[in-house]
Amino acid sequence: MSFEDALRRVLHEQCGIEVTIGALLHIDRTSDHDEYVFVAHLVDHGDLRRSCDGRSGIPAPNGCFWDAIELTLAAIHAANFMPEGIGALFAGHLRHGRPPWTLSDVRSRGL
Repeated sequence: MSFEDALRRVLHEQCGIEVTIGALLHIDRTSDHDEYVFVAHLVDHGDLRRSCDGRSGIPAPNGCFWDAIELTLAAIHAANFMPEGIGALFAGHLRHGRPPWTLSDVRSRGL
């Protein structure tokens, strides 16, 4: 199963949302668990008032955490994207009239 398939399944099962998984934007290599940052575009928003485990702000045991951001420059700048630089990447793309789900995947850049 691919990362994208696993993420789509987890978000559906634990958050009740349907998403299209876009580009892999960043990989944070750690000694224990690598962190992968993907763009996810909502197909069916379900109930975004709950986090993946049904309690606001608490990640599920598998590390999944959902944070929906409105697709506006103000919302993107106000969000605390981690790692730093992801918000600027989204905002720059949006300023040029392109939605974030059209960003290129880091795997296509040979990184």
